[in-house]
Amino acid sequence: MTTFQKKLIDSLASLGLNTYEAKAYLSLLSSGPMTASELSRASGIPRTRTYDVLASLVEMGLVIVVPSRVKRFKASDPKDSLLNMLYIKPSQIYRRYQTLIFHTEREGYIFAKPPYLQTMTEMSYELPPEDTPIRFLISEDYILTAPEAVKVIFTKYSRWEHRKVPSLPLKGGTFDERSSIIIVGNGEDSVQGVVIHDSGFAKLLKDIFLSLWEKAEPLSRGDMV
Repeated sequence: MTTFQKKLIDSLASLGLNTYEAKAYLSLLSSGPMTASELSRASGIPRTRTYDVLASLVEMGLVIVVPSRVKRFKASDPKDSLLNMLYIKPSQIYRRYQTLIFHTEREGYIFAKPPYLQTMTEMSYELPPEDTPIRFLISEDYILTAPEAVKVIFTKYSRWEHRKVPSLPLKGGTFDERSSIIIVGNGEDSVQGVVIHDSGFAKLLKDIFLSLWEKAEPLSRGDMV
């Protein structure tokens, strides 16, 4: 893999794609429509994973199925499809969240407040390197309305720092003063998200977070009773 290809894969990862998805999308962009078997050979993705990867890319709108006797796949126009990747479907929100957290290299700041999604307790975040500081700020109404979700956060991700505050101005997170995710909506059906790759905006969110963090209290197991 060339340095340029690695940079492209890293850029796609910042939009929420995993390595296999990024490789598949770039292969389809450069080579045109392919069958799953052809894509596996061209991209180096294991054949057992190819259909799962393609199904995910189709769901994200990055790949189109070409009707034919043997099913073929082609990349969508990146001008439209990559722009749409900034706006996240409800089913993709926590997966994109996970990708941003996993690729955090220096620092991460997470705002947790309602609305609560059931999928949160089912998530298993891939964690960044152990020495990467992740701070988690949780609103008290989130603790009251979703204690099981908070318990998952507190116990599964114990190496993160957790504090609580009476209320929060937003739901989302910002990572490495580079990328941020904002989640809005009043319930599971209406929740939407947007990823913003802007260092100025990320620094603003970090400053807001740290000002709240100074006044916050440590979260304890007793808060979830």
